[in-house]
Amino acid sequence: RLRTPEQGVDTIVWLAVRPNEELNSGAFYFDRAEAGKHIKFGGTSYSPEKINLIVESIRSICKL
Repeated sequence: RLRTPEQGVDTIVWLAVRPNEELNSGAFYFDRAEAGKHIKFGGTSYSPEKINLIVESIRSICKL
């Protein structure tokens, strides 16, 4: 996934000239396409169950 400087700047320039209505605010872009926000196997996935477990653990530790 490493890029040369030219390849690295390509998407940045592409984004700079795209009309705002063609882009999703807050999205990540890679190789001129919208990319996922989570890295596979990187521990960055979103899970409501995991969040609830963390919240309950904090409540338990804080005796809430």
